[in-house]
Amino acid sequence: MDSTQTKAAEQDGRRTGKERRADPRFHCWGTVGIRVLPDGATFMGYLLDLGLGGFYVESDKAIPAAPAALVEVLLHLDGFSLRLAGVVRHMEENTRAGIAFTDLSLRKVEQIHKLTAAIIAAENERLAGVEKLGG
Repeated sequence: MDSTQTKAAEQDGRRTGKERRADPRFHCWGTVGIRVLPDGATFMGYLLDLGLGGFYVESDKAIPAAPAALVEVLLHLDGFSLRLAGVVRHMEENTRAGIAFTDLSLRKVEQIHKLTAAIIAAENERLAGVEKLGG
């Protein structure tokens, strides 16, 4: 597939709302500190979703990175802190970024699984008291 076909397929996935990620993402709330490599520019943001493949972050200020930038990430969520390597995959309005994890060790994969399990458990607990519509 050439770059034009790839771009068309990506746009088609956005239009139809189809999920293109191999790993699901879970909506969550946390903070994230990011250092752009190699220059060391840093920024703080709010974690919007998280999955085994990466996360989405939003910042109050312009994010000092561009797609393909390598980053070092420190996630803070549900009492966990986790340091990971990543790459910026997507930028939106200069204040939101999709970041994919890179070089995940088995230990890091297990830690992300624990985080996503905690997110799922919290959401299930929240929804347990919600009455279903029409029932």
